[in-house]
Amino acid sequence: MEELKKTLAFIYNNQGQESMTKKELELAMAMTQRWFSSSEANGLIDFALREGLLEETDQGCVLSYDPKEMDIPFDFKPSDRVLKLLLVKDPFKALIKRIEENSSMERKKIMANVNRIQQDLNVTIEVAAIMVAKEMDVEVDDFYPLVQERIYELASREKSD
Repeated sequence: MEELKKTLAFIYNNQGQESMTKKELELAMAMTQRWFSSSEANGLIDFALREGLLEETDQGCVLSYDPKEMDIPFDFKPSDRVLKLLLVKDPFKALIKRIEENSSMERKKIMANVNRIQQDLNVTIEVAAIMVAKEMDVEVDDFYPLVQERIYELASREKSD
C-alpha cells in the first residue's frame, strides 16, 4: 500500500496539481510515465479511491495525504507489486505462496501453523496466514487491504443470513 501511496504522490508532484480528474490520472500513469496500461491505471485509481488514498471532489480526485511529505526518489518507478493489489483474487493462496517463497518452512508446516492460529484465536484463515508471515518476518503489508475487504465480505454475508 505504501508503494501505491508513493506512486500517486509522484504523479501529483510531477503534474504540479492538487486535483486531477480520473482521466488525467490515468493518462499520467499510462501515457506520461508509461508505467501501466490504461486499464491497469484505472484499476489502481479505483482501488486507491476504495482504500481512501484518493478522494473524489467536485474538482476531481485529491490525495488524502500530503504528497510533498513523502520521500520519493527522482527516478521513482513502481514495482510489479503495485499491480498485484489488483491481481490477487484469493489472498490466502497468495499469502501462503509469499510465505513459502520467503522462508525455509515447508508448505505443510505453514498450513499447520495457520490452522492452529485460526482455531486458537478464532480468526479468518487470511488473518492467521498474516500472523504466520509476521512471525517469520515475511513482508505482507500489501495484503492488508485485500484481507480487510475479505473480512467485510464475510461480515456482510453473516448479517444477511
